Amino acid sequence: MSENSRPEIKAFALLLSLFALGCFYGAGASAAPYDPESALRLANLDLNYPGAGLRYFFSGSAALEMRVQYEKNTTVAGARLYLFSGRFKKKGVVPYAGVEADYASFKGDYAGGRGCAGGVFAGVEYFLGESLSAQTDVGTSYLFLRDADTALVQNGLEFILNLGVNIYFLTY
Repeated sequence: MSENSRPEIKAFALLLSLFALGCFYGAGASAAPYDPESALRLANLDLNYPGAGLRYFFSGSAALEMRVQYEKNTTVAGARLYLFSGRFKKKGVVPYAGVEADYASFKGDYAGGRGCAGGVFAGVEYFLGESLSAQTDVGTSYLFLRDADTALVQNGLEFILNLGVNIYFLTY
């Protein structure tokens, strides 16, 4: 296997590196100094079409979500970094932006393979109660897919709309 035969792995590794860098940046992005006594500790289950995710707030202005989506022989799994302006509050409308990195696999009647995607998104979360919210975001992702049998490559920019419901279960 030559060094250039797996560019999607290199691209995915680069996206994950940028994602990790964003996590470290996001952890210090709050304007207020870190105070462990008053730190926001939240987690939630995100139910969306067609998948689910777990999101953890590691600071008052940033959260990390691990998610999986599946539909008709296609699986996408990855991570999202959410950045909130100011300190996150569980009430009203909360705007956010972020970055996402995913790994994808697909299997059809005539083709099957895998690839990766990376993108940016922006949206809002609307709290319906203390532990329940609805969220929507739009974004764009660059996809890189390779057919396993023929080594044909398909890549390009796609626009994505996400709709979901969040159930918060950890606060202390």
